[in-house]
Amino acid sequence: MAIEIKEVSSKRDLKSFIYFPFWLYNGNKYWVPSLIKDDNFAFDKNKNPFYEGGDSRLYLVYKDRRIAGRVAVLAKHDELEAQQKMLFGWLDFEDDREVSRLLFEAIEESAR
Repeated sequence: MAIEIKEVSSKRDLKSFIYFPFWLYNGNKYWVPSLIKDDNFAFDKNKNPFYEGGDSRLYLVYKDRRIAGRVAVLAKHDELEAQQKMLFGWLDFEDDREVSRLLFEAIEESAR
């Protein structure tokens, strides 16, 4: 069973990142999907004012060549330097210890 983590680097990857929860939570009556338009705006470096002083890294975990998890790591440059503060979100993954480990390692590495 091959498992790897990759940083989102293309529009296709971003689309996979945004649509992953629709597959993961399909059939879960308690899941409330996000608005695709809002997620597209959130990660659009040309439209979202966050990116004027911040940056993000998006990661996907692949297990057997299919997506098994995702996470976004975000930081405002001034907060990162002055307060060593950053945040993460869009954390969704299958019930798999290895997948979650890779995601949290990506968060830690991005924070460094």
